[in-house]
Amino acid sequence: MADLQSARAFIDEAIEALSIEMYRGTSLDNMQPVDPIEATIAIELERVDSAIGPAGHSMFAGLADNVKQAMAALHGAKEALK
Repeated sequence: MADLQSARAFIDEAIEALSIEMYRGTSLDNMQPVDPIEATIAIELERVDSAIGPAGHSMFAGLADNVKQAMAALHGAKEALK
């Protein structure tokens, strides 16, 4: 039981490390939080990638893809441990 609790805690820590607080909306009055599985540092890596050349051609694009994959895997592991 303690091992499962530890695993859940580590997964939560990893999700937190990859996440950023993000909101979207049409005005400041109706901002809604972005789902944590989408609001990751991958967004910032994609911005850097686009800023330095054609989108998808720098190492930052690959890193963004890896972060998205890791976040999906972490959320899957978290669900599997429920």
